[in-house]
Amino acid sequence: HQWRQPLSTITLQISNLKINSLLGKQSVEETNDALEHISDTIIYLSETIDDFQSFFKPNKQQERKCICELVERGTNFAKPRLKVADIKLLYSCDKQIYVLTYPNEFAQVIINIINNAVDVLLERTVKKPVIKVSTVQNNHTIEISISDNAGGIDPKLTNRIFEPYFSTKGKNGTGLGLYMSKMIIEKELGGILQVKNNSEGAEFTVKIPYSK
Repeated sequence: HQWRQPLSTITLQISNLKINSLLGKQSVEETNDALEHISDTIIYLSETIDDFQSFFKPNKQQERKCICELVERGTNFAKPRLKVADIKLLYSCDKQIYVLTYPNEFAQVIINIINNAVDVLLERTVKKPVIKVSTVQNNHTIEISISDNAGGIDPKLTNRIFEPYFSTKGKNGTGLGLYMSKMIIEKELGGILQVKNNSEGAEFTVKIPYSK
């Protein structure tokens, strides 16, 4: 499940390379950028294997990372799918904020939440779909907000959205993405992952301690 989005990213990049090459629209710079992105994604997949081999083990070491770099890493993996789906991404972040975290696991949380938003936007055929990602410092925590304009979550389902194997996608969903995201944030990082409806749609908020 954790590999699905990165593999989709690689597939989309390769397809774009083939199509643009046939149409004669692919420049050397664009080809190099696409190949570099594919290489980065493959490295991420390899590192994810290592992460899962030590998942929830107490001897893992957290790393001090800039929150902007971590959030951007997650959004970058989602960008090819966002482009194909014609979904606008609005992103803002304070680049001076640092956190102690497990980089790959944190990036996976961002990917999972964005993927969930994309699925809902596509399912509901939202006109002018938008996903907003913002990061702010609030007292001793960092708050990462990821929201969409898909109309929100059925109030009857809000309390179940993070349950394992619970999915609103029928056979197309495993029900593990949001569950694992909550486990990573709350069990691994000592933070909080919440969801609520705002005036436009669903809004997921990640709250984690920050490192000065």
